[in-house]
Amino acid sequence: MHATTSGLFLDIFVHSLKKKENQLKFLKTKFAVDLLYYVARGRPMLNVNYLLNEYQPSKEHSYSDAQNPWLPLIDKCLTHRDVHLVKTIRALVYAEKFDRAQENNKMSYLKIAQMTMDALFPDYEKTWSHEGVGWEEYWKTVKDS
Repeated sequence: MHATTSGLFLDIFVHSLKKKENQLKFLKTKFAVDLLYYVARGRPMLNVNYLLNEYQPSKEHSYSDAQNPWLPLIDKCLTHRDVHLVKTIRALVYAEKFDRAQENNKMSYLKIAQMTMDALFPDYEKTWSHEGVGWEEYWKTVKDS
């Protein structure tokens, strides 16, 4: 989550550095720190295929009939007691806007946001997991919504 939310300042910070070599050093360092966190957590499997091809958001968070599905998603996340949720959703909106590599497929950011919302609502029952997310053993303990 912090690796995602820190993306909000990257564009501004990188462009504040005058030399291209310093910009590159900064981005390499950011990547190294994110990679360190990933490795320190035991390198859990990142199931990208599931996210892109199999995951279906709940009806509660799909907003498929909305002109812009981000707007009701953002509106709802504002009511959550954990401020990390709104920061994460905001970072995903921002990343989608600036990711030129995903120009033809913006849905991946929205699906990550929907998955996050599904994982954290209803608010009174769910909270961020700090356990072994990404490990099969952990997911066996999680109830399907």
